Amino acid sequence: MTFDGNNETTPITGSTDIATTFAAAWNSINNDRAVSADFWPCCRVLADARLLAPQEARLSAIAIGPFRLAVPIENKPVLDFVEVLFPSVIAGAAAGHAAPSAVAGVLSAACLTFVKLYRRGTVFGRGETDRLRWDVLIMVRNHNAAAVRPSSLAVIAALADQPDTPMVRSTSAVRDAIDWLLGIVDTPDHRSQSPLLVQQDDGGLLAAV
Repeated sequence: MTFDGNNETTPITGSTDIATTFAAAWNSINNDRAVSADFWPCCRVLADARLLAPQEARLSAIAIGPFRLAVPIENKPVLDFVEVLFPSVIAGAAAGHAAPSAVAGVLSAACLTFVKLYRRGTVFGRGETDRLRWDVLIMVRNHNAAAVRPSSLAVIAALADQPDTPMVRSTSAVRDAIDWLLGIVDTPDHRSQSPLLVQQDDGGLLAAV
């Protein structure tokens, strides 16, 4: 499943509780009743990177909600992650999982991935090309976390030409996204130059860098 990016939740402002936004995205995609506290672990990852400003429990100094943006509202990469990329991970990985299980696994891992990329200046936007690259990267990372290296063909089979998804991605589009992540795409646009985020071994299997 993919996320079409048409999130109809209330627009993010400086006072928005991000955990509530995450819960709303989860509930919309999964027809569930998760609450904001379920997503505090994800928000703590972002708070540790100073992208969110949490409250702190007085005695334990554990970050708790509400979690609000700690960066200017004009910080587009963070907004794109909160509003589009994080829900995309929910859509791709939530099937068959309760919210706490998904939060403890793939969703917190996605937040950590975003933070690492953000710190090195590699960001993904809300456009379809960037969302597809993000989805491919997260799929490879999730497989790697389970000690599996997927092949390019397996990734293409999972993401391309799925008629029951909001956005039907072509085989060539998924292959281009893989190539971009492998760093083998030469583009004149410096804003789109390909980083090396995935490596491919001699057997054609993929591993996130």
